[in-house]
Amino acid sequence: MNDQEKALKLIMKKCLNSEYLLSLGINRRPTLQEFKKKIPIVTYHELEPYINRAYAGEKNVLSAEPILIWGMTSGTTGKPKLIPHNKSSLKIYKQKMNLFFLRIILSNPSIINGKFLILTGKHCNWKSPDGKIVGSISGIMASKIPGLFKKMILYDSQTLDKLPDDKRLNYIAKEAQNENISVIASSSVTYLLGFFDELKRIVKKDVMDIWPNLKIISCPCGGHYRTQIDEISKMLPNVKILDVGLGATEGYFFVSVKGTEPIGIPNSKEYLIELLDSNSKKLYSLNEAELNKKYELVISSVNGILRYRMGDFVHVIRKNNKTMLKFLEKKLSEFSIYGERMNLEQLKEAFSSVKSKFLLDKDKFLFITPSKIKKFNKYYLLIPSKEIKGFEKAIEQKMQEKNINYKNIISMTKLLDPIKVIFLSEKEFNRVLESVHENKFLGQGRKKEVYTPDKESFYRFLQSYE
Repeated sequence: MNDQEKALKLIMKKCLNSEYLLSLGINRRPTLQEFKKKIPIVTYHELEPYINRAYAGEKNVLSAEPILIWGMTSGTTGKPKLIPHNKSSLKIYKQKMNLFFLRIILSNPSIINGKFLILTGKHCNWKSPDGKIVGSISGIMASKIPGLFKKMILYDSQTLDKLPDDKRLNYIAKEAQNENISVIASSSVTYLLGFFDELKRIVKKDVMDIWPNLKIISCPCGGHYRTQIDEISKMLPNVKILDVGLGATEGYFFVSVKGTEPIGIPNSKEYLIELLDSNSKKLYSLNEAELNKKYELVISSVNGILRYRMGDFVHVIRKNNKTMLKFLEKKLSEFSIYGERMNLEQLKEAFSSVKSKFLLDKDKFLFITPSKIKKFNKYYLLIPSKEIKGFEKAIEQKMQEKNINYKNIISMTKLLDPIKVIFLSEKEFNRVLESVHENKFLGQGRKKEVYTPDKESFYRFLQSYE
């Protein structure tokens, strides 16, 4: 029995007799070939009716094992999604997370003389209709740290949840400034940058002067995070920055092998991993895939999320005679000037929703992404219309609903200011569009509705309309 057959056996042990599998005509454990033939490849949208039923409290919908918590995605591949987790899926995630921290300790034994500071999303954002926690997977897993590590950890996510969002980093900075911190682990590079800003504001010292024994920072390092990682490297040149691997709300699919980049041995005994060629629409196993060719991950897990298109793209590589995965990017182009990971779809949906509410008859609009220059650290929305009272507040609220990262950047890190809506005449709006076109300020999304200027002069040009 190979690894993928073992993974399927584990998955079927927990998911057989679920309503989802029965609806597909599967009432006994299938072979790997039967599984791939009978189970369709799905997106979240296609699974959503089953997710909604389970969220409402129905049992045995996706898995025979009871749901314990709901992980909430950041919404970077569309609107935020709810992912069920049962005892088995949490156990796998916890094992992989512990393996990562154990590797760090074994490779850097001196860090046990200090404290570990962990920065995560919220353990609980709200509760489901039947009382289950709905939170970020990072906050949920931070509450399940084993006793072996707990004495090293500062603060737990449940305690921090009692604080208002805008006080969270301030509280941690005040409490941690006098501790001997040797490791900082963060689920987001942006939390780190916001935290360091808050720390320096309070203590009036550089981070290395506050914590001279800080040896390691662990956080996601791939994709759009590279620029922010470079920023931290310049700030802390003697601190190792280690990548955590590919951990998502849906599961922990590989732990970074060396920690210096998002490359790891896939956890193929626990997850059934397939690779989708976006052009040919063909699916491949890890052994069938071409090396260094971009594929989309298709994942099956014990939580009942089966043959699910992740929206994450990877390369298959060979290293030291082992098959590994390298994380490349997410499906939708993102705007992540401050780590907000906003995408075109979320911005368009937010505008469409608010436009309908205020009966705005025109569909013309232009989003401008923030600048790293502090006074321009906000999204701008340009609309050819007379001023509409309440529109700016409504679009800000909708953007925060669409993307939890954006909300956290605004409320927790304060790196971003709320959106600024600029109402223009048709003539003025067209003038801005001409300027955008002439200067070729194309955004990361490469769509006409969103632009990322590369010059301060454009933001000053915008300011003249405020």
